[in-house]
Amino acid sequence: MQGKGKKKKLILKKWVRIFLIMVLFFLACISLYEIYFGLFPKKDLNPYYNYNIKQDIDYKVYLKPNEFYEEEYLEKEKQYTSQIIDYIDIDFNYLFSGSKLIDVKYDYDIEAQIIGEYDNTSSGKSEIWNKKYILLEKQDFTNDNVTSFDVKNNLKIDYDKYNNVVNNFKNKFKLAIDANLVINLDINYTGLISDSKEEVSGSDTLKISIPLSKSTINIKTEYKDNDSKNLYPEDNMKNMNQVYIGIFMLVVTIIIFVIMKDKLIINRKTYYSKTLEKILKDYSDIIVETLNSYYYQLLE
Repeated sequence: MQGKGKKKKLILKKWVRIFLIMVLFFLACISLYEIYFGLFPKKDLNPYYNYNIKQDIDYKVYLKPNEFYEEEYLEKEKQYTSQIIDYIDIDFNYLFSGSKLIDVKYDYDIEAQIIGEYDNTSSGKSEIWNKKYILLEKQDFTNDNVTSFDVKNNLKIDYDKYNNVVNNFKNKFKLAIDANLVINLDINYTGLISDSKEEVSGSDTLKISIPLSKSTINIKTEYKDNDSKNLYPEDNMKNMNQVYIGIFMLVVTIIIFVIMKDKLIINRKTYYSKTLEKILKDYSDIIVETLNSYYYQLLE
């Protein structure tokens, strides 16, 4: 009795299986490459633009006529007796210099602020009062095809003017406060680099702090003496689109492998399996499935 024909399972040739596995492996490697270099791009060690910023605050403390000092003024970074201070002469200097021509727009302004702090023994010093002064309104400038620009500004600070404001506050409210006149020169710039159409932009603050209402003072400055920066191509930044493409390719590769796994991976057959398969192949037409074995028929 001949059994019904069964649908034969498609078995790929060995070289076809090897080729397909290599293709899937190659796609997986490309996917991982895209993900890795999207998150950790290879840096170009050659910047397309570099620039340097030099800042400086210089000052002299001019003295009132007195019998103790022969000098007209005292140089910076000394201790000063406040009662004989006439005025403080301050020079702000800022120089931007780059490696290529740029069209730059920049602005700056100067603001002063009296900051009064009260020393509370339980919580330490905290600001209790402030008063602002505009010493220089915003100044706007535009320079085309330049490699550098600079800002120079001179201020003469009448020490008694601000010192008296603090003394009046202390006398009126009977508070022992620490006060400083804090002067900020704020600079903002934006430049278009000529040959790359890229932008360079930033902002900086030069600060000087002058103690008030004290018998002696020590003036403090705060600025970046020398600041160098390099600009690199956008390729040095993370590329999330590249990451998403890599993830998509990897997922598609895994799905294809799962679907074709049975055709790509052939399990090794045992001797018994091979023999049984050969018998079934050669004698499938005469082999009949029975419920009872011939042995049990003899016993009957």
